[in-house]
Amino acid sequence: SKPAIANVARIRGLAKERGCPLTDLIRPSDNDDEDDAGYGEENGGNAMTAEEKKLASQPHGQTVTVILGETSSLIHPLAMWRNGMPDIQIDAPADLPSSIRRMCDCTISKLDAEAQTLANAVGGWFVEDHMISKWEEMGLQQSAPGGEKDRDLVTLDRTIEEMSYLCQVVSRYLEFVGAERDSELTVHLSEMSLRYSTLETTLLQSNYDNALAIAKPIEIVLGKGVYVPSVVEDAYYLSQNGVERAIGTRSERAVYTIAHHVCELWNPTMGEGIYKALVDGIGCDVDLAAIYAENAPAQPSAIPTSGGGSGGGVGFTGAFLAAFDDDLGSSSTPPPR
Repeated sequence: SKPAIANVARIRGLAKERGCPLTDLIRPSDNDDEDDAGYGEENGGNAMTAEEKKLASQPHGQTVTVILGETSSLIHPLAMWRNGMPDIQIDAPADLPSSIRRMCDCTISKLDAEAQTLANAVGGWFVEDHMISKWEEMGLQQSAPGGEKDRDLVTLDRTIEEMSYLCQVVSRYLEFVGAERDSELTVHLSEMSLRYSTLETTLLQSNYDNALAIAKPIEIVLGKGVYVPSVVEDAYYLSQNGVERAIGTRSERAVYTIAHHVCELWNPTMGEGIYKALVDGIGCDVDLAAIYAENAPAQPSAIPTSGGGSGGGVGFTGAFLAAFDDDLGSSSTPPPR
């Protein structure tokens, strides 16, 4: 695990030397030609795949994986050896099985203690390097879409992705070794999962607010003139992504927190959320005149020019009822006898 730890230390030193956040080095812009963290050139022989770039952009998570993975590979054969020792034989001249069990337990305990200390240290680096406290203090007050806050949301999303991965790796290791509830790494995992839940909830709400700001009607069946507000599809994707990432942490508290927020978002009895957005008509005005003018300019007489929306088109409710009436009309002809 020394090379992995040394790599993180190198990147941290480089960030300190340049006076920039570590995230600027491990996650360069798509337009940057240089790879400041030294992960390989884009067009050279050392070009990395998309999966390799994703792993390289999570140095803390990968380092913790190496530490706990190598420790697990050392502990497993010792545990198998210990558990495979026969029972004590009364007439035996020496209690060799008990001696081997004690030796295995002592070795496993030392390996586990060292691994937990190293993993906890790297986890502390992650909190510092990714400025988790800053995100928590900021609260991400929303601004207009396309502004600086949107770029912040991209950075926060990547940070939360790595937090979820860290929680999963640590949780699996603690389950493997059967760690005590008050162990060093268990306490660190509890704190990390709590901070993850807070930031995931903040990101989910911030992305939903942005989806409301840019909501517009989208055609769900091409050529049929059936439209729904884009915020419905966006909210579904955001909710699904948040819940799946929370499940990935293997933390019951994280899953409960994110699922509770998602339920509030979709609950029609709550004051805010999808239901209120639809009632308020956000993203529901369909400008059929502009759509027909673009797609069927040869039929101007069939263009509706008025409706229930502020944009001069047909509102979502009117379009829905019109489509419903068309369906009733097409099915009103009795079948031939």
